[in-house]
Amino acid sequence: MAQALLIIRNVPIPRIRQDQPLKRGQTRAIVLLALRDGPKTTAQIGQDIAKLRPTITPRQAAQRAYSALDRLMVAGAVVGAGRLWGLAR
Repeated sequence: MAQALLIIRNVPIPRIRQDQPLKRGQTRAIVLLALRDGPKTTAQIGQDIAKLRPTITPRQAAQRAYSALDRLMVAGAVVGAGRLWGLAR
């Protein structure tokens, strides 16, 4: 059904399919574990995500990291200072 909608809307069908997508809350857990060692940039946290899921590109990993950091910042769990992110005290 989803593939038919993509064809109808002339949207190219992605060739790469994730065989092991991250489960709900897993990105958040990876980010919090990465920040336990100290402040890091989004790219550095993205590298930690890419280590666990080598099927995603570094850019996708950084985007996932930023999305998780944004949600965690709203929740008050992390703080951003320039390019660095750290755990809220």
